[in-house]
Amino acid sequence: MTMTHKPVPGADLGPLSPAGFAAYAAGVDPPAEMIAPGTYVVPIPMPGGGIVTSTLCYVLSDGQGRAHLIDPGLNSEVGWQRLTHALADWGMGSVASVVVTHMHLDHLGMAERVRQEWGARLIMGRTEWRTYRATPSDADRVARYDAWGVPVDRRPVMPPELTVGYASEAMGPQHMDSPPDRLVDDGDQLDMGRPIQVMVTPGHTDGGLSLRDDQQHWICTGDQVLPHMHPALGLDYAPDGDPVGDFLDAAERLARFDGYAVLPGHGFQFQRLAHRLDQISAHHLRRSRQVRDVVADMPDATVWELASRLHWTRGFENLEGYLLNSALQQTEMHRTFVRSARSAPYLSHDTSTTNAPSGT
Repeated sequence: MTMTHKPVPGADLGPLSPAGFAAYAAGVDPPAEMIAPGTYVVPIPMPGGGIVTSTLCYVLSDGQGRAHLIDPGLNSEVGWQRLTHALADWGMGSVASVVVTHMHLDHLGMAERVRQEWGARLIMGRTEWRTYRATPSDADRVARYDAWGVPVDRRPVMPPELTVGYASEAMGPQHMDSPPDRLVDDGDQLDMGRPIQVMVTPGHTDGGLSLRDDQQHWICTGDQVLPHMHPALGLDYAPDGDPVGDFLDAAERLARFDGYAVLPGHGFQFQRLAHRLDQISAHHLRRSRQVRDVVADMPDATVWELASRLHWTRGFENLEGYLLNSALQQTEMHRTFVRSARSAPYLSHDTSTTNAPSGT
């Protein structure tokens, strides 16, 4: 009998590190390794297991014993030891700067510790910093549920962000003690031992950054483009934002760099950027079309009523807490998109999608 082996999701993207891709396929952390001259990656662990085992922290050497970091990950003793040991192995005794692609704690959490330890400059996008300071209050959340028409007895009880299941990791503080040392905008340039170009690529968050090395031809995408899951959109957006439209526009900009190696925030490094952007865009547009069809039948429906008529893997009636809140946010943002003029060229024709999971 002939045995067939199902391809590992993401194999079609052209993985760049055999060891890193094998670790992803096995569900374990990838190795710390050099991925280009003077450019390294070290996985900073995330607790809880599952499809996301670590945040990929990228390390750039300036050639003089100093490092520049992108997304140092969660602040834990395990992560700190892993980072410092890797820097020592690579001959880097200090950190000159640390850039965070977006405000989520699995990317930002250890940045303040790095700044305090080495006096590193902490760099963040200007829009993302504004969003970081404007965390919605409980009153804001209640007002949003009112506007969405969520029944009082079904309103999600939200756990504290990034605390559940983390105690075993000896977690430290995950916040910044003071503002970033530099705020950057689209088109700015960073000196990280060589010139690094800043692109503001919203969608996952309102002001997330992608960082581009035009000498080595790679682009670091944070959570905007991941190889193994469809990144969630609209996280930490203002209520009047359009994350779906923002993501699709940013995808068109990023696709111009299709020949560049992709350094994502999780998963593995890969080559086929435009192909992956097509897959992710198709996934989100499939949901937009579902919302468009329901809105056509029920133009005055509340977000709650719309969400209850969409397909959810777990079943809408079984959603609660974070998952229910996420479903309602998705419904609202897709409704905003389909009602906007910018949706017309994207929704004028059907595109296929893949079965990679959503999240992050």
